[in-house]
Order: sequence, then C-alpha cells, then structure tokens
Amino acid sequence: MRRLTPLKIGMKGKLFGANVTLKGIIQYVQRDDGDNYYWENIYSVADNGDKYWIDYDAYSDQYTLYQEVGFNEELFRSSGFKTVEPENGDYIKIIEKGIGKVNGVEGEIPMQIQKQSRVAFIDAVGGKGQYSMEWDDQFANLYSGQNVTSVNILNAFGLHDLAEKERKRLKNKIRWKIIDVVVIATLVIAALGILSSYVFTRTIYEDDIAVCDEASLLCDYNNQAGPIKLPSFPFVTRITVNSQLPQVYTKGSEVWKSVAVELTDSSKEPTNAIYYDLYNEYWVEGGESGRETKNTISKDIQVVEGGTYYINLYAESSTNYDADVHNIHITVQTRLAYSTPFVVLLASGISYFLFFRNNKK
Repeated sequence: MRRLTPLKIGMKGKLFGANVTLKGIIQYVQRDDGDNYYWENIYSVADNGDKYWIDYDAYSDQYTLYQEVGFNEELFRSSGFKTVEPENGDYIKIIEKGIGKVNGVEGEIPMQIQKQSRVAFIDAVGGKGQYSMEWDDQFANLYSGQNVTSVNILNAFGLHDLAEKERKRLKNKIRWKIIDVVVIATLVIAALGILSSYVFTRTIYEDDIAVCDEASLLCDYNNQAGPIKLPSFPFVTRITVNSQLPQVYTKGSEVWKSVAVELTDSSKEPTNAIYYDLYNEYWVEGGESGRETKNTISKDIQVVEGGTYYINLYAESSTNYDADVHNIHITVQTRLAYSTPFVVLLASGISYFLFFRNNKK
C-alpha cells in the first residue's frame, strides 16, 4: 500500500510523556459519492505497556492522538450500536458513522483484521474531548483523543528536517487560506455590486412635459423639466424620454417633426452628457420614400458633480405653421454603477480559482 505519512514501523518517539515504539499500521479507505477517502491508524506501545494510536486523516490533513478507553461493550451491541457508555463517565454525542475498508496492514496490531476487511467506525465528542470507535463482529475499541499538529508528531519521532518543511508548508497553507477568503469576499462584493446595479434602482424624477414647436407662436410652454437632483459617482443615472410624435403626411416631399433633448446644469449651461432626438420623419429620395420613427430613447450617464440639473426640450418641424403640442414623458432613475470595477473584480476572482490557485496547490 502507498503510505500516507513518513512514520515507519520501529521508529521510537515520545507520546503523552511516554517513550513509545511504532508497532503496526492499518490503512483504511472509504468510498463516498464516487471519491475515495483515506486514513491511517498507527499503533504504538510505550515502554510501560500503555498503548496509543496515531490517526492521520488525509482528507482533513489532521493528526489525532488516541488512547484506549474502557466502555460497556455489551450495552453498545445490544443497543444496535447506538449507545456508547465510557467508563470515565463522559456523555458521548455521535457526530459521524461509517464503514471503512482495510486497504492494507503492516506490522503488529492488537486485533485480527486483514486487507479488504470491513470495519465500522464512529466519530464522537464528549465533555472530556473527542472520541473515536472501531468495531466489527470480533472486536470493539473506544478511544479518547486530541488533535496534534503534524509538526509536533514529526518532531516527536526525531524527523526534525521533515518537521521544518511541514511547518513551512502549513504556514503557506494558512497564507493561501487567507488569500482565498479575501478573494471570495471580493467575489461577493463584485457580485452584489453587479446585482445591485440591476435590482436596486430608484426613480428620482418622473413627469409629463408639454412641448410645442419653437417656430410656433400659438402656444407658450416652458419646454424644460426639472430641477432634478443628480448624484455623482459611484451612481449612474438613466434618463428615459418617451413621446408619441404626431404622424406627418406629405405628397411627394419630405416632412419631419423632432424633439431634441439636452441636459443642463444649474447655470443652464449644456453639460454634453446627453443630447439626442426623438423624431417622426417621412423621407423621399431617388423616387423612393419611407418613414422613420424614434419614440423612446434611454441613456445612462454619470455626471462629474452631483447637484441640480435640468432637461431642456426643443421641438421642431419642417412646417413653421405647425402648432402641435407634444407630450413628453421623462423618467430619471439612479442605481449603483456596476461599471468596469465590479466586472474586473469578478473576472479576476474567477480567474484566480480557475487558473492561478489550482496551479499553486
């Protein structure tokens, strides 16, 4: 079998203050959801006859030291393997049950098992620490244990060079975990930023404005929407202008109606942030004719400075006598700008896990 740890039979070390010798190894495997999970139980005997187990779980990369504890085996078996009553009086709560298959056995062990044997196990916690239990039809053992670092285990058996390498590996592992947490937090912030830009939208202005042609002397309207309080970065403003301009008719010549939209600041100076047209046009060219219409325009802008703004509306037509009044509906909404930063953060975080992080493991 392929060993999971550098500990070998015959090594001498110190556990729980006692001089011990490693006597045997049992390697288990458990298959769950298509994956194999491995762990090793390393049997050791102290000079005074006490028996200890070193458990290494490859999945969690964790060492645990165990010492056998007496318990009521008859009650355990008669209860259908549900009640564990240790002699130390502790109350045990079972947190995991399973069955492991023996993947290999080396050296001397205190139970009659061999490769391919199936052994049931329990992981549990109690008021006096953590517990592990193994049993089959021939034996049942309960152990109390405590987690120890791999560095301490290697040092305990004189593997100081490996212990130093392991210390650096664990330090690097912690560093990567911290980086992972930071990247995950960045991904969450980026995702929330993008989501909020679509979900958390607030309408700050909405009105219907009556606009008539500049050339017309038959009506008198302000042709202006506002005042409107616009926020600056990190907010983006969406201005939507809608109007059903009257149809224009002609016999063989071009005619049109249009409404220009312009954003101005509090000094009534154009900001160049927005300027576009609504129009209804009938055109004639080269013996062909047609109609083009744009009744709705929506545009996202970011103003340099937050403050008071106005929307000016300029209506024109190809006929100076046209006195049509155009009803313009204006909606102004703000939302958090998703913009480039959030997208870049999201893409960078995903790339980190897909490419860079996996290559560093």
